Amino acid sequence: MQVHVIQLFWSLLLWIGLHEATYLLLGMLARRALACWSIGPLGIATTYLRDPGRLFLLAQLLAPAVLAALFLRFTLFQATPAPIRHLPDGALAQVLAIFISLVLTSGIRAALLARDWRFPLWGEARLMRGVSWGRATGAVIFFTAAGRAFLRERFHVTPREFLQTIA
Repeated sequence: MQVHVIQLFWSLLLWIGLHEATYLLLGMLARRALACWSIGPLGIATTYLRDPGRLFLLAQLLAPAVLAALFLRFTLFQATPAPIRHLPDGALAQVLAIFISLVLTSGIRAALLARDWRFPLWGEARLMRGVSWGRATGAVIFFTAAGRAFLRERFHVTPREFLQTIA
């Protein structure tokens, strides 16, 4: 096997970037319910005031994961020159690469989604959990217009004041 380190680095960076950008764009589709989104070392997270629906949340989980898995498969097995040359290109190796991609990109989000379906939170509790998780992981949090209005209505604070009280 021959590894082209720089090409592999850029391929992995594009792989993660594609997944996270698709996740965020799909999250923006439910913008009426979107309170805030955060970007941090553990990726991008979206926090909703109301549950957007199981079908939408499942699509937000699976669409970026499948897209990223197909990108990784193309990059490793179809692109020329490949970042890793002489990689076994059988069906089993490709299925294994897709499976590993799905687990790495969406495994934790799938567990968190299952937790949210089993123990749902609404309104203030949902927002506080999402923001405190973002703050704990060192994420930068961006409030939407709906989120800012919710903070003014329920807590009588600005986003900056809310973030200071959560920290």
